[in-house]
Amino acid sequence: MSGMKPAVIEVTMGHSIGVSDSYFRPLESELLEEYLKAVPLIAISEAQQVRQELAQTQQTYKLEMHDLKSLVTTLQSQVSFLSSSILSAKVQALQVQSQSQGHT
Repeated sequence: MSGMKPAVIEVTMGHSIGVSDSYFRPLESELLEEYLKAVPLIAISEAQQVRQELAQTQQTYKLEMHDLKSLVTTLQSQVSFLSSSILSAKVQALQVQSQSQGHT
């Protein structure tokens, strides 16, 4: 459930693990690493949970911001294309108008 190795759980609780006591001698750093896996599940304080939620929210906003920036870039390209198309259409309309006035 916590992701901790069962032998580490027993050792951190001060329990004997039988014959394995003679062979299983984890380093303090290994015990700490395993213990930290369980901290979110055993912490009384809500601070850890709030930190995790904040990190998730920040990641979500970061992804959304990236998506929005991409959308803005796409829209800017479309506006530029449409502006060019409108300008081209105006020029063509003026040319047609000029030609039709020249023939009358």
